Amino acid sequence: MKLANKITLIWAFIAILAIGVAVLVVTARGPANAGTITSYQDTDGWIYDCSQPIKAKSVTIPHIGGESQGLIPISQADSDAYCHKIGIE
Repeated sequence: MKLANKITLIWAFIAILAIGVAVLVVTARGPANAGTITSYQDTDGWIYDCSQPIKAKSVTIPHIGGESQGLIPISQADSDAYCHKIGIE
């Protein structure tokens, strides 16, 4: 095998390895807006308190006078298990 072919093969291997690592990093991060919450307000105005942190995503919440950004649970099952209503805005 010629030296030029070996170098090309090495660069191709490095490129494939870099793409694989990039894919793993992106998929391991999860949703871009993910965070955790211990309380939240749903889109109907109800305020919830959670007994332990649960994963959340960012959403636009409508309210009187406009809209705001907020976090709501990703999993309804987690919300049902750990959160309860404490009031309404």
